[in-house]
Amino acid sequence: MSSLDLCDNHDCESCKPRRSAQLSEGLSKRAKAMTICQVQRQCRQGRVLLVANRKVYDCAEVLKWHPGGSSSILKAVGRDSTEDFEFHQASGKGLWEKYVICGIVKCKHAQYGYAQSPECNSCNIA
Repeated sequence: MSSLDLCDNHDCESCKPRRSAQLSEGLSKRAKAMTICQVQRQCRQGRVLLVANRKVYDCAEVLKWHPGGSSSILKAVGRDSTEDFEFHQASGKGLWEKYVICGIVKCKHAQYGYAQSPECNSCNIA
């Protein structure tokens, strides 16, 4: 076990929830914003992140309770899901606020704004 009390196997079912929680906590304390490139890289590493209304949401917990099922979240991972988010009623949108980890900013290196972009290796998590 590491100093984070996690094993080295990133697919370990026992450690996944703690690893996700620690990553979220670390990002929310350090990063005020991410680029879509950073969001997509985190998703390729197993994070369940979506972007909506210029905010980044960690949706790992949402998979367990979302009325539309986990597939409705998983199909939106790593992309701007503002249109899908706006489908929700005000009460539903309010439930999402506790999952915001940071804002989203434009990538200075890729000319694609906030939407999906090709891989940009110049963005680094702050």
